Amino acid sequence: MDHLIVDEVPKLKSPIMVVSFSGWPDAQEAATGAMRHLAKQLPTRKFASIDAEDFYVFTRTRPHVGNNDFGEREVKWPTNEFSYWHDDAGERDILLFTGVEPQLKWKTYASTIVDVAVQHKVEMVIVVGSLLDGIPHTRAPRVTGSANVKDVDELMEQETLQSSNYQGPTGITSAVMEECAKNNIKYSSLWGHAPHYLQTTPNPRVSMALVKQIAMVLGLDISMDELEESFGPYDRRVVRSMATDLEAVNYIHGLEDKYDQALELQEDAIHDELPDSDAVIEEVEAFFRQNSPGDDSDPFGLGDIGIRG
Repeated sequence: MDHLIVDEVPKLKSPIMVVSFSGWPDAQEAATGAMRHLAKQLPTRKFASIDAEDFYVFTRTRPHVGNNDFGEREVKWPTNEFSYWHDDAGERDILLFTGVEPQLKWKTYASTIVDVAVQHKVEMVIVVGSLLDGIPHTRAPRVTGSANVKDVDELMEQETLQSSNYQGPTGITSAVMEECAKNNIKYSSLWGHAPHYLQTTPNPRVSMALVKQIAMVLGLDISMDELEESFGPYDRRVVRSMATDLEAVNYIHGLEDKYDQALELQEDAIHDELPDSDAVIEEVEAFFRQNSPGDDSDPFGLGDIGIRG
């Protein structure tokens, strides 16, 4: 791992790694906003980073210059940091990676991330991103997901996540997931959908939707107070940006109608296809009882997890 700078080597218990990147996979900074909130609430401790030198065209991703804590001038390069959190009360620790999507050597960059996951015996990698979509800001943010393990897909469906069918140009997230597959590491992805017509950034509502989903999957109790406090100023900026744009308001009303119709169809399909809720809960509980933490047949290795009624 020639590109890795190691500050310490933590001893982690059956960790799950959560990954996000600023840039293309971070529409309206919703994904990195979710990760910042998660890291602050846990809180996490940095233990390693990736040297930026070989992965960026610095005329495109420019370093910043500023004063450090001692008043000295220093250049701040694109940061790609690993941090961890010990769950003293649980059976699993959390490992976070936050980076900047690079311009160069994606395969090497992705393999460096996954090498850290292998070294620390990460049981699963969750990639978090956000994308622009034709959804209204006046409705609950949409979160979609995918996974390379059938059991994970089923669990995500029970948590009311929709699968992603996207095909087309991709980002560093796909390279990381491909590297996970090569190393037989289970992975899933969570994508928050941000209204494409908004220029207001960051988007705390999509960030909170992602944090809630991550916390639910990992069984974490995360306060949302700080994100909720940012809703007011954010909403006011959005309202101001559209106050005199009647065409935009009419367009949003059309998106609302499409959103509500799609939600109604989805709810009808779920009602028609899903078995009795008690049977679902019994099946999921049986699944976790049969797969002890660390067992390769357990996609998350999470032990008991609550099912929403």
